[in-house]
Amino acid sequence: MKWVNYYIYYSILGFLFETCCNVFIRSNYSSGILFGPFTPIYFFGFLIIMFLDKLLKKQENKKFKNLVFFILSFIILTIVEFIGGHLSHFLLGSDKWSYETWPLSMGKYVNVLVSLGWAIGSLIYNKFFLKKMNKVIEGMPNKLTFILCLLYIIDNYLSFKNGF
Repeated sequence: MKWVNYYIYYSILGFLFETCCNVFIRSNYSSGILFGPFTPIYFFGFLIIMFLDKLLKKQENKKFKNLVFFILSFIILTIVEFIGGHLSHFLLGSDKWSYETWPLSMGKYVNVLVSLGWAIGSLIYNKFFLKKMNKVIEGMPNKLTFILCLLYIIDNYLSFKNGF
């Protein structure tokens, strides 16, 4: 049940984060491909953060650990965004985001400033929130997870039925 919780809750957190960012930058892009409050790609981003945390756990030099974490999250999350953009375009026939008009863009789906934001955000989340949030998520009642899973399934059905 732990991984189901991670998937559901990090998808919701991703949706909330992206919605706030879109309001802040006045973007007209919606979060993700589903209608409801789920953006599953963020689950994979959080998995990467958890993986990097575990990978670097035994590193005693904190500054070196933070530097490596920052660089790896910058590279890996940029690759995820690049692949996600192309997959979205290929599978859905539309662009769910585009950085073409932003400074320091590298095509439609990758932007150096956004990648820096992902890396900084990942480092901050890892240092201050990851362990606390994972404890909260793991402690979520099964009934709530079940209800959210049902909503997620309904959201998927409606999104697929209506062509995203």
